[in-house]
Amino acid sequence: MDMAKTVKIPILIVLTLVIFGFQESKSQEGFWKNLTSFSEIRRLCVIDGSLYAATSGGIQVIGNHLKKPETILNTDGLGTVDVYDMIQDGSGIIWVAGNGRLAKIEGDAIQSYLILDRDNNPLPLYCLVDDGDLLWLGSDVGLLLFSKNDDGGQIQDSYLLFDSLAADPAVYDILLDKDSLWIATSAGLAVAERSDLSQLKAPESWKGFYFENNRHRGLGNDTVTSVVKSGSLVYASTPRAIVRVDLSLDLIVVIDADSILQARLQVINDTVFYFRERTSSRDYGILDGDSLTALPMQLVSQVPVSGASFNGQLWLGTKEDGLFYPNGSEYVQYPFVGLPGVSVMDIATTSSGALIGGFVNRTAGIMTDSVWENSNFFRVSRRAMADSSGGAYIGTDGDGIWRIDNPKLPHYDRYNSTLMGNNDDTSFFFVVIKGLENNGRYLYAACYRAANGYPIAIADMTDLNNRANWDSIGVDDGLNDIFVSCLALDDNRLAVGTEQNGLYLCEMGEDPFDHSQRLCTLYTSEFERGDLVSNTIRTVQFDPDGNLWVGTNFGLSRWDVGFEKFVEVEMPPAAGTDINSLEFDPRGNLYVGTSSGLARRDASTGDFEVFTERNSGLLSDQISSLHFEVTTGLLYVGTDRGISARPSMTSNPTSDVEQVIAFPNPFVISSDNNRLFFNYLKPATVRLYSVAGDLVRELPINFSWDGRNEAGEEVSSGVYLFLVEDEEGNFGRGKILLVRQ
Repeated sequence: MDMAKTVKIPILIVLTLVIFGFQESKSQEGFWKNLTSFSEIRRLCVIDGSLYAATSGGIQVIGNHLKKPETILNTDGLGTVDVYDMIQDGSGIIWVAGNGRLAKIEGDAIQSYLILDRDNNPLPLYCLVDDGDLLWLGSDVGLLLFSKNDDGGQIQDSYLLFDSLAADPAVYDILLDKDSLWIATSAGLAVAERSDLSQLKAPESWKGFYFENNRHRGLGNDTVTSVVKSGSLVYASTPRAIVRVDLSLDLIVVIDADSILQARLQVINDTVFYFRERTSSRDYGILDGDSLTALPMQLVSQVPVSGASFNGQLWLGTKEDGLFYPNGSEYVQYPFVGLPGVSVMDIATTSSGALIGGFVNRTAGIMTDSVWENSNFFRVSRRAMADSSGGAYIGTDGDGIWRIDNPKLPHYDRYNSTLMGNNDDTSFFFVVIKGLENNGRYLYAACYRAANGYPIAIADMTDLNNRANWDSIGVDDGLNDIFVSCLALDDNRLAVGTEQNGLYLCEMGEDPFDHSQRLCTLYTSEFERGDLVSNTIRTVQFDPDGNLWVGTNFGLSRWDVGFEKFVEVEMPPAAGTDINSLEFDPRGNLYVGTSSGLARRDASTGDFEVFTERNSGLLSDQISSLHFEVTTGLLYVGTDRGISARPSMTSNPTSDVEQVIAFPNPFVISSDNNRLFFNYLKPATVRLYSVAGDLVRELPINFSWDGRNEAGEEVSSGVYLFLVEDEEGNFGRGKILLVRQ
């Protein structure tokens, strides 16, 4: 949604030592852009004539089936993209429930409330219901009551015990029925009178229906997914049954329990709809009395989980394939689903700027002009790569390598290359690619558990379709471990990480097909000249100067050229030591992707800056891959929630020092946060002079200028000159107008 959004996060009070929150800084939020998948629908509703879809990738706001939707993401003020439910209250305000967030959308402003559990982790909010000045929230640890007005909005109370149900259950659905409050939980179904809210704290104030009670065996399961009411009848669903609740007789009346795997109920325009998946079929339809009437399922790929009546038609949302809308007698998939998958395995960009992505449990995709095109193979993609001609490649989990920008070209596997399948008789042709690199001429691919003991395939990219242009690296070259985990390439050196046995550094010579020039040396945590922090190698990368860096499950190591050994690089505690990806920008700044966030190591100072969901626009702290795009200056961050992109502080980046500019220019200083940057991508030194030729300040190009001289004193408004000198002694020049307010 194109809004000038205001993010306000008030302080929440501690309640029963379970739910609490606090105000936090989002100063980095505006620097981030995010790409997510809207394929997992959680809830649909119509608000002010638009269809709102709550998904695991944020909110889509849809005007019609032809128009590209607006989106509302964490960077717009939600604070999360993991959204479960949303409603519009009686005053027209939209409320959104997500992972650790309750958001209030009022006009163009979004106010976000951070909701944490006792361990300081985000608390999932699964559902919400309007109750005048209050909101009822279903959370992962019980029922919450939120006051809209107290101190600008805050949690008022929490309820964790319901009759004899297991304590602290997750609450998946809430039904307000006059003075009755129903909740569908992970421990059963419960109902209470809500005329006196203080009484709801007592377990005996609730009547529970649960599977372990012999009278309620018809539920088939203690997990109740939904509860609705039609007329005087209350219905509920579980993963095993659709039932009617007879409160007066304390009975569960089974409507359907025939091989059900999942079921959910929803009231749409005063009609109860069911969404049901069985062991051998799926359907949806209308529940009337105790009768189920199925409706057509043409071309809907999965069982729907939610529906909404929109523009006179019933739209359906699925768990994996997004939205479907009726077109004549058939249902058609809504095309704007965002990324092909949610969880990202790897990222690359082509020379033309196309973005390549590999996704967990999904095939790969390539994005051009903001539109994603899915590939046409069925294996899970692992590694993404582009060549110097703009070709886009994906390494898969079992099907070798595909060139996805040209599906007419053959893909490469055990039959037409030296790519080798797993080391057992049943999966000899199951080629798992764990690393994919090229230098413009030669391609290198890491084949996990290669059956012949040669896990690295190498090919001359001038003609990949010629089997004679392929070769292998393995036992004869000193590379004796087939459990390879990652690759990195620098000129004629190849670094190969393994799962448990350290790192191989292979010298390939000028011609990698000349076996006499190839030699691989093993380095482990027991290496006598300096050890790795761990033998479990997750990622390897060469910096712009050719120095090798190694990310492991226990931290970061780098090769110290002066001492000829590996040394440990201490990671900041906030980033953790479980490292998944490494990347360098041309200035030599290091980006480290971990299971706890993103760390940036400044090449000039060695200092780290840590980015997380909580202090930036990053989609998730679980980072799987990193890729720096030189032509745009964008750092792409692959996560389990999609792709985040953070612009480097290099506007219109250039590698030509004579084209360097300073920005913003004029440089207006109104606070201590204002900084001047330079767009040169490579290492360099910046010198700032007065118009009289006096040196004002000298600093590395990684540093921004704060408008102070070498003594730390503020300089006055006026014109200043800058001189940028690169490592080869070439110069770039320019002028700056500094305006101090």
